[in-house]
Amino acid sequence: MNYPEIVINTGYLCNNFCKFCPYPEEKLRQKENKSFQAIISELEKAKKKTKFIIFTGGEPTIRKDFFDLIEKAKNLKFKTIGIKSNGRIFSYKDFCQKTVKAGGNLFIISLHGHLKELHDWLTSSPGSFEQTIQGIRNLKLLGKTVISETIITKSNYPHLPKIAELLIKLGVDRLQFKFPKPIGIARENSKSIIPKTPLVQPYLQEALKLWRRARGRDIIY
Repeated sequence: MNYPEIVINTGYLCNNFCKFCPYPEEKLRQKENKSFQAIISELEKAKKKTKFIIFTGGEPTIRKDFFDLIEKAKNLKFKTIGIKSNGRIFSYKDFCQKTVKAGGNLFIISLHGHLKELHDWLTSSPGSFEQTIQGIRNLKLLGKTVISETIITKSNYPHLPKIAELLIKLGVDRLQFKFPKPIGIARENSKSIIPKTPLVQPYLQEALKLWRRARGRDIIY
């Protein structure tokens, strides 16, 4: 049986500061995240509707109660417990192992460039590319399902085929390419971030061909 997915936002705090972020800067700069009890309440409500939840943010993995939240979802008998993340903290093998032990079994990891110069510029976080790449490797070594997510920008759209090639080599289970939402920081940076769809199309089509040739499955976009 297929269940509808319910996304649980754990708050806005993040260890990246992406140029295409849909949240306004003042929310990213706040010092408090959503409370543990508020998230538990959302989980208990979601239990009545689905067995498939995804934790997102901000960056859920930087919460001190991250493992407690995953364990609570497991105890509530959710079958699919997804984590949408920039993947940086998963570069630590013990963190991956603890997440899986707690109940995490689906990982949506953001990668926005095929080179560190591009990815790190878009995330405004030096070193984030190498951490994200290692995070994907660690999760695949544990046999976990990894879906990649790439936000299409003016800077990376000509490189979508190269990004697809890298993700194929990393063994991800599915690719997602998405246009940025013109809100929050992305709106402020719209002239330098948001590309025109006709310009993107041939590069997206080439990435799709590469994926189909390698995996025989569609990209999501």
